[in-house]
Amino acid sequence: MSHPKDCLIVSLILSLAALSSSLIAAHDLHELFAEGQGVELVTVVLFGFALVVWARTSPDRVQGWHIATILALMAMREMDFDKRFTSNGVLQLRLYTADGPLIEKIIGLIVIAVILAAVWRLIRRDVAPWLFGLRAGRLQAWLMVAAFGLLVFAKAIDGIGRKLAPFGVEFSPLFESRAARIEELCEMLFAILIVQIIALAYQGRRRWQANHNDTLAMVPAFHPMVGQRN
Repeated sequence: MSHPKDCLIVSLILSLAALSSSLIAAHDLHELFAEGQGVELVTVVLFGFALVVWARTSPDRVQGWHIATILALMAMREMDFDKRFTSNGVLQLRLYTADGPLIEKIIGLIVIAVILAAVWRLIRRDVAPWLFGLRAGRLQAWLMVAAFGLLVFAKAIDGIGRKLAPFGVEFSPLFESRAARIEELCEMLFAILIVQIIALAYQGRRRWQANHNDTLAMVPAFHPMVGQRN
């Protein structure tokens, strides 16, 4: 199940199964794009699948803890865990400046610290090999560009009416509804691409092992994004 083609097939099957269950239960199209249903549910399932594929293929789960953490955080964000258990979202300034339970503020700060630590480690450990992979034409590196582009676009159109209202820009309710649907679909495609990137990274490591001493592919200096030691 770690081959890129197999992972894509499983991703599509999981997406179809989750969407089919939502279609059966939905009363109208709006419910397919509602919070915690339809497309959003598919995205959560795909992030879970990405985490499983990563756990099965990663040569060093300790060194790559930040990858698993980011995948888990993104899945929880899709399920609105960032604001489900506190009076305000843990990423909102109001949680820390307004009156409220101290325990919520502490939990929020811990979550933010974990996010910052994972992102900082991702930048320090993975950005340079990713740039090298782009120059070398590695498919997984370029898929990361596509995935990141989808994510940026999704966040840009998320609540676009609310974001541009202060500048006097108004959109019709139909336009805003369609923008929200496109945002959810972009996030789903992002999750599918992440699964493929993890599978391609594993495939690159296997090719390295086939052509070199197996132990070299297990050392921290090896980075699957470039397919060689950096």
